[in-house]
Amino acid sequence: MKENFAAKNEIYKPKIKIIGVGGCGTNAVNEITARGIGNVDLFVIDSDKNSLESSLLDTKYKIQIGEKLTNGLGTGGNPNIGESAAEESIEEIRKIVNGTDILLIINGVAGGSAGAVPVITKLAKEQGAVNIVFAVTPVHFEGKRKNENGEKALQKFMEKENCIDSIINASNERFTELADRQSTLNDVFNMVNKKTAECIENFADIFTDEKGLVQISFKDFKEFITNAGFTGIGTSQMCPFDKQQDATEEVMNHPLIKGSFESAEKVIISIKGGSDLTLNFVHEITKEITDKIDENAEVMLSVQITLLGKFLNQFVITVITA
Repeated sequence: MKENFAAKNEIYKPKIKIIGVGGCGTNAVNEITARGIGNVDLFVIDSDKNSLESSLLDTKYKIQIGEKLTNGLGTGGNPNIGESAAEESIEEIRKIVNGTDILLIINGVAGGSAGAVPVITKLAKEQGAVNIVFAVTPVHFEGKRKNENGEKALQKFMEKENCIDSIINASNERFTELADRQSTLNDVFNMVNKKTAECIENFADIFTDEKGLVQISFKDFKEFITNAGFTGIGTSQMCPFDKQQDATEEVMNHPLIKGSFESAEKVIISIKGGSDLTLNFVHEITKEITDKIDENAEVMLSVQITLLGKFLNQFVITVITA
């Protein structure tokens, strides 16, 4: 197995920005805001004024696009209007992506706001950013039209000129598989927001100021994710040390990573624990994961120690595949 474990050295802390685009993106950013995730800048962008008003962010982080075109009433589900709305407000968008190293966009791709996403990513790429889109796709029972719109949006995101390096399919369909028969639609959509927020939080933690025993440089990550296409991310939060096998199973079956292990050419494994985190435990976790991927896959490892008491006898693992 080819390994690329970054040595301990001066690590550049990349500027991470998260933008929720459209109503679905706004709901996800609300969950991230409520969790109090640090070391990131949060924004929401929408042509629908009512949707923006539901955001928990301060007004200066809410960007209404296409005000002249849509009168604040949204796109009516038309991605062409979403694109035109973003073009109308291109200078406002340019300001918020300025200085971005890693841009994470959350968008419900079956709606008209999907048309705004390529406009945003092109501007961010001009700044040298790597662009990662969490593409929330519809459930089959939402209808043929919505599902077709979602497929078209994903295909458009894959076009090289749209400057999207990585697409993580946040499939509502996969999340319904985790729900029981009594679950409401709100339960399922809240689960999508919660699990997406967990993954984003643990992703951002890879680049925080925590004590990194083994760290990944931004340069290495940029090479990992640039033009990666469809990727996956899964996490298991604060499981007891004697449950590492359960934790790795939870990661591999996470709705945002499920099915991508077998085909992964590159994998990032991030482990975060307390001061009682042992070398043997790190070895066992990495072995559990690497035994399930191709032996020629490139592996990068991040190990961090946190001083927070809640991490004693517990840990978080996050895996990113490309």
